[in-house]
Amino acid sequence: MKDGVAEILVVDDSRVNHLAIDRLLHDENYILYPTSDGEEALDLLNDKPDVFDVVLLDLIMPRMDGMTLIRHIKSNDNLSHIPVIIQSSLSKQSEISEAIQAGAFYYLVKPITKYEIIAIVRTAVQDMVQYRRQQQALHSSTEVRELFTSATYQFKTMDEGLLLAAHLAENYAKPEQVITGIQELFLNAVEHGNLAITYDEKTVLNEKNLLQQELQRRLVLPEYKNRKVAVSFKLNSDSLELTIVDEGQGFDWQQYMEVSPERITHNHGRGIAMANLLAFDSLSMRARVIL
Repeated sequence: MKDGVAEILVVDDSRVNHLAIDRLLHDENYILYPTSDGEEALDLLNDKPDVFDVVLLDLIMPRMDGMTLIRHIKSNDNLSHIPVIIQSSLSKQSEISEAIQAGAFYYLVKPITKYEIIAIVRTAVQDMVQYRRQQQALHSSTEVRELFTSATYQFKTMDEGLLLAAHLAENYAKPEQVITGIQELFLNAVEHGNLAITYDEKTVLNEKNLLQQELQRRLVLPEYKNRKVAVSFKLNSDSLELTIVDEGQGFDWQQYMEVSPERITHNHGRGIAMANLLAFDSLSMRARVIL
């Protein structure tokens, strides 16, 4: 990101499509870098791994197609964190599922509307901003793994949660991998648990770019302002155990444990699946019991 402006790599062999994407995103605060195939894009990514915030990718291209490029990106530790948005005319369920399995978090079926692409790209940029904040917090966290075997914490806001996630992640063998999973679970505990923002509400708030404003509003409402997320950490002889408890009503969590093809075009809804698949050896969830 350059001076607060997101930089997006657009990979498509059609000049017409490049012009269309430029027109659709014209009013957004982005810098677009057009490339014509996967090889050109991969060379640019390898040359400047810290530049791009999002890759907007077609699947059918000469030399190197989109699926091959995704696999290169996701297998490279310097690039794997970059959100990849597929924009393709391929619309079969098997084709969408293949892209998900390869590592795409977003899938748009052509023809793409302005409403769709703005919402999805905006969310991808926000994901990248959050990732960079996580890494900054992680690298500034103090090493304390040898000082305790168990601890308990409480927090209310995601700013507090980010600091705690960095602190806890330092105790794991791969903190850069684990911090994202912890952060996603903390995010779920605050937004959907304590502040009772529903899935559909978050969809609309993301579309209107009002999520942060709504979070701040709910944090001071009488029914939510005293709610906290309780976190306990325990170092066992052969494992690390992290427990997160919010004060919400619970939700149907089973459907979110894996990335669903039905939600691939939604502007959120992948956090728990990413934590489950990529961050931890084991993740279990339980609905809150209200007595």
